[in-house]
Amino acid sequence: MPVKVGAPGAITPPADLVIKTAKRNEEKGYDSLWYPDHWMSWHPESIWTEDITPIAKFQPNPHVYLDPVATMAAVGVVTERVQLGTCVTEPVRRHPAMLANEWLTLDHITKGRVILGLGSGEAENNEPYGIPFEKTVSRFEEAITIIKLLWANDEPVDFDGQFWTMRDAVNGMQPYTPGKPPPIWTGAHGPRMCRITGRLADGWLPSLLTVDEYKEKLGIIRESAAKAGRDLSDFEAGMWNYAIVGTDHEDTHRILEATLLKAYMLVLGAEAYQKRGMTHPFGDDFHGLSDYIPTRYGRDETLKAIDQIPFELIHELMPHGTPDELIAIARDYEAVGAQHIAWLAGQRIPHADGRVFTAAHERAAARRERQGQYVAGVSGEREALDPLFQIPEFDDGVFTAARQNAARRQRQGTDAALVSPQRDHFPPGGE
Repeated sequence: MPVKVGAPGAITPPADLVIKTAKRNEEKGYDSLWYPDHWMSWHPESIWTEDITPIAKFQPNPHVYLDPVATMAAVGVVTERVQLGTCVTEPVRRHPAMLANEWLTLDHITKGRVILGLGSGEAENNEPYGIPFEKTVSRFEEAITIIKLLWANDEPVDFDGQFWTMRDAVNGMQPYTPGKPPPIWTGAHGPRMCRITGRLADGWLPSLLTVDEYKEKLGIIRESAAKAGRDLSDFEAGMWNYAIVGTDHEDTHRILEATLLKAYMLVLGAEAYQKRGMTHPFGDDFHGLSDYIPTRYGRDETLKAIDQIPFELIHELMPHGTPDELIAIARDYEAVGAQHIAWLAGQRIPHADGRVFTAAHERAAARRERQGQYVAGVSGEREALDPLFQIPEFDDGVFTAARQNAARRQRQGTDAALVSPQRDHFPPGGE
């Protein structure tokens, strides 16, 4: 069975570009589009300046996100085949009954094409807004139980849990396809989350895992499922990550040094550094997503921390290379069980100082201003790639050539298993 290929869904204004991007990516043959559920970006606004990223000229701060449920509903109306999922939402801001209703609603709008990507949440999207952020894994497990309970019954139900109590609660709406509610995928990484995934979930979408780590954690999921007597024949193991693609491998090494890209490594906990003999810039007691609140870090402190991130760490965790090399990496994950790979791919474009990038942005921004539209980013996927960022208005020929090479290989009968009938190559995300 071919590995499915996903892409990031645009999630920043203008909304018409969000729709355009989704339609184009469906036409390109992607199997899925994925939307984050954030109020706050991974990056402190203190480093969101033009000397670090040209995007700052057009988007005043990094914390610009459309609501993923509304966005997926809009995209679902104008697409026909591609699956739509969150990467990921959580049951801290959203009550399980709300999640159950929202995803059944999306299920009907998209005629059965949505995935509920669910995690335990991040401190940055909760604690600053006065939302208690504690016992998140237990809350995550209980939420899945409630969602499945509501989906399985159209009569009133009761539930007594640690976090939620329901009396005579009812969900009368059935899935678009009777007996087939939206699949629940988890963003599990820790052992306990992986065990919960094996017992309760329908899919898995982790990030920042090496091939060996991926194999180990998928093994935990399978072992947990076996103990629970679950059949995982319909379970889908996915992989989400940022990826860097270039015309030659060494050039992508330079891109890995980009400030905002390296900053993404700050979301890891100290344990990820320690197991590699490294020290987290924020100390040995730093718990990554459970502690990191970017708005509380000043420019000097953030840049100092970024400078302390070892190149070896991002080199190991961030897929990078030529299109053929990325296919080889994807095959490595496939060999240990990955069935669905979604990469936000940034590409090397000519003029690394950003002149082409900036010119394209200016053209797009000027056009939208003439049309009276909100000016934010161009592509919507603007988090990490410095001037080396993929944008709709620009095609540098990297993937045009790669698609031609892929077509040639397919005629020769090679590398055919990775692509599905709708695709001619493992294509770039974030367009």
